[in-house]
Amino acid sequence: MTKSGVLAAIVFAAVGVTSCKEAIDIDVSIVAGVPRFIVANDRGACAKQVTVYIEASPSPTYVWSIATKARCNNLREVIYAENIVGFEVFDGPDPLVSGQEYTVRVDAPGGDGLVRFVAP
Repeated sequence: MTKSGVLAAIVFAAVGVTSCKEAIDIDVSIVAGVPRFIVANDRGACAKQVTVYIEASPSPTYVWSIATKARCNNLREVIYAENIVGFEVFDGPDPLVSGQEYTVRVDAPGGDGLVRFVAP
């Protein structure tokens, strides 16, 4: 195989891998002033990390970030700033500012999802 053929195969393989990822749908509800992030399917998602941040330039401002050392752990609902078995806190939790827009992102081996919400 030629060098250009190998490069084309690598590029094709990379595109194929990224196109197989599924989007994770996330719903946000506010209960007693606290955001809840719900994976919008019946089985949840095997998540690696959950991050809440303010989009800012040149980089986001993280207010809460949790991650697992395992390949992933099943999540159906996450309540802002609450500990989740199997996850460690890496940022925050910082108090949310009323009226501020935030983004929550769920990263998983099979796909990612994000949604924006405004703190009450």
